[in-house]
Amino acid sequence: MESKVKVKEVEYGDFKWQPNEDNSEFTLLATAKIILTLNDDKLYTFTFKKNFICDGLSVPKAFQWFLPKWSKNNALYNLAGALHDALYANKGFGVFNRDDADAIFRGLLREAGCNRFHASTADFILWIFGCGHWGDDTFNCKDLVTLKIIQ
Repeated sequence: MESKVKVKEVEYGDFKWQPNEDNSEFTLLATAKIILTLNDDKLYTFTFKKNFICDGLSVPKAFQWFLPKWSKNNALYNLAGALHDALYANKGFGVFNRDDADAIFRGLLREAGCNRFHASTADFILWIFGCGHWGDDTFNCKDLVTLKIIQ
């Protein structure tokens, strides 16, 4: 659970999602980008192509009072889950390790307005239970996300 990655700035485009019937999955309706500036001052542009699928934050129903799976009003909160899914599916794109991916997730939750306790608890739970999901492309969407780094 040791990472030197810290989110400094976030820019994101217009992410429009279509939920499935039971709100367990969300499909991106058009290509969109999120640009992160991390503590190394490089720009990391993640491009999500149309039809990318995520499940939001993978929070069991019993704990969604503490950390909701999805937000109708906070696009960045939802992007935290989508980007985390993309980072895990692509094993960090060969740039980030698992701890970095979790740190980016935690940083995006903070940027989205979550307090430190909720974001850190989510990160801790990922540290405990996320290891089996590193490299997991459950929705077969890893090829629908690309990473471009600008020095």
